[in-house]
Amino acid sequence: MPDWVILVAGIILSLSTIPVIYRMVAGPTILDRSVGADMLMVFVLLALALFTAATHSTFAIVGMFAITALGFIGTMAFARFVSREETSQAKDKSDGVKQL
Repeated sequence: MPDWVILVAGIILSLSTIPVIYRMVAGPTILDRSVGADMLMVFVLLALALFTAATHSTFAIVGMFAITALGFIGTMAFARFVSREETSQAKDKSDGVKQL
């Protein structure tokens, strides 16, 4: 692969991280911040893939698998946390309602 293709892909990748970082910082809800963190993880994986393509080495592939597994486990844990929080808030609201 020509070097200029990798350079252009790296520039596009770095420019596309700007809105993701903005969403992580200014996201109005915690879910927006979580989606931004997941997207940033994807961009890190893409950067490692570009590095692997540029250097023709394979040692970054193990790191890519580790980051992918960690991101998946983190997303599942966050989803369970948010679902429990929403359930407890709904239960608290229903406790205050009097039954006739």
